[in-house]
Amino acid sequence: MKKFMSAFILMVLVLTVTAAGCLSSDDGNGSANVTNNTSNNTTNNPANSSNTIDLDNSSAYLIKQMKIANDSKSVAFAFDENSTDRWELIMEPQGILVLTEDEHLSPENAENEYVGLHYWNFTAGSTGKTILDFNYVVGENGKSINHIIYIMEVDSSGNIHVISTLYERLN
Repeated sequence: MKKFMSAFILMVLVLTVTAAGCLSSDDGNGSANVTNNTSNNTTNNPANSSNTIDLDNSSAYLIKQMKIANDSKSVAFAFDENSTDRWELIMEPQGILVLTEDEHLSPENAENEYVGLHYWNFTAGSTGKTILDFNYVVGENGKSINHIIYIMEVDSSGNIHVISTLYERLN
């Protein structure tokens, strides 16, 4: 049931974004629809700079960082992850960003339940917009306590941009 609700929420988000014209394709002549949240799609948005971004660190008491490479051709995410909990990622549509690394990192001599790091790296795939839904699931019951949703864009030059970010802390 929990997986169904997560999938349902993601589908509603995809349909909402699509209805707003945010996931339209670019035909190459600059006539693609633009999201209404254009203030996030600028060089002034810190997520589009080459600096590491600390994201809502109060949520689930986890450190969450995202960095777009200096050449804007790749993006990395690093989130704290307890060894008994996990981050799940849903990406829709597929192929806009290509997942090149997905791993949990922790020291070899780490104690049980050590907070390690879950690391993802993406490179530009094809031109367009995609949604990355990171869902933090705790314990054996699989209770979701945290969602971080990014709308990402790869432009015609293969540069990666963050269009919008949504944080959701669940009980």
